[in-house]
Amino acid sequence: MKRIILLVLATAVLGSCAPQAYSLLYDMHYPGEAGFVLDNKTMSVVYLNDGNRQDTTYVNSLASGFAKGLERQYFNSEEAVPVISVPKDPRGVYHSKDSLISLMMATDADVLFLFDSPRLTSARDSVQASSYLYVYDGLDRKRDSVIAITLNRKFLNNANLQTSVASFGTNVSGMFARDVRKEYYSLIYYDYSDEWISALINASDSKWEDAMNQWMNILSSTSNVEQKACAAYNMAVGCYMVEDYNLAMEWLDQSDKIHPISLSPGLRQKIKAQLKL
Repeated sequence: MKRIILLVLATAVLGSCAPQAYSLLYDMHYPGEAGFVLDNKTMSVVYLNDGNRQDTTYVNSLASGFAKGLERQYFNSEEAVPVISVPKDPRGVYHSKDSLISLMMATDADVLFLFDSPRLTSARDSVQASSYLYVYDGLDRKRDSVIAITLNRKFLNNANLQTSVASFGTNVSGMFARDVRKEYYSLIYYDYSDEWISALINASDSKWEDAMNQWMNILSSTSNVEQKACAAYNMAVGCYMVEDYNLAMEWLDQSDKIHPISLSPGLRQKIKAQLKL
């Protein structure tokens, strides 16, 4: 999700006094350490119960702490991420994509986090824990595979063990925290035109579909070369904001072909970064 936090009006350097640039400062969300974008997605946390009481207590605490961390990051600490226990079948292949998709559908989630039962080694004053976390994002268009993360940790074997394990789970959830960066994006408009201003207002309210429909109308109705280039540029920004980066590049190419705009290189660099070009 991209949330607008500030609007700044500025003049554009387009070689003409007529067009204006409207600069928007956005909170842009990028994948965190684990490489996932989880905004606006439903999530479920599942852990495997192998029937061993010590194992189950450990993995329940780990999964619960992990879910609380996700809720803190994405749901304002509201209870929105269910933690579900599933009996472990010794013959099951739980790290396969089919297994995670089946669990994801059963829990009605977009993203599934699966904690395998742990391997615990106890000493007099400590517990060494080793386990796996499997993750599958059913809405990720770029990655259609299960990600496996190894979790190793040594805990003091005392009355606070469950609390320590839950805290570790919360820390692990930090790998999936969004990377938020403040970035400026510029749109072009003509202050004497109601349609240009209306499109700008819709864009500033994140009503990108409405704004892009208006820019398309401008493209089809004007014969002014500069206005066509500006509208095509705005279309590129709109496509970028709705995360259609390929289409954003096509519109920016069209804008440059019609009439080069000084704002174009900066936007092109951002689009290339998203496309990893």
